[in-house]
Amino acid sequence: MAALWHGAARLQVLSFQPEAPPVFLLDAHHRGAEEPFAGCFDNRSVSFTTDFPSSNFLLAHRIHRALLVQISGHQPQPDLAHTLRCWQEARIAIDLKRLDIPGPPTPVFVERPSRFGWLWYRFWTLLGLKRNELGGFGGLIAEPGGG
Repeated sequence: MAALWHGAARLQVLSFQPEAPPVFLLDAHHRGAEEPFAGCFDNRSVSFTTDFPSSNFLLAHRIHRALLVQISGHQPQPDLAHTLRCWQEARIAIDLKRLDIPGPPTPVFVERPSRFGWLWYRFWTLLGLKRNELGGFGGLIAEPGGG
């Protein structure tokens, strides 16, 4: 969060070309390791393949490589793995840059998420996360009312 806050000013002065490739940003803790408490922002969410461009769209726009940047780990988080696996099966190369290891990105083979895992993931998403009034996830946790 601090990097986003401090990096916003730097991004404002950069000049991006209209044909620059897209960037997608997911909070490393978006799946929520802890229950949020009253007064904080509930940032828990999940990503679905429909949240990203299809492999056909990317290939039609000459995008043949994706870079996954994460703090640690050899595989993407399970929700993102579904999307990256679809891209990979369409011959879009996936590279991984781990921030805990110096050096350049390396190719990664995204493991196929299990069918059971996919169903379990959908179930817990619907059960454990509450949608906000606009249909997405996230929002301030209300203070309990007195009564």
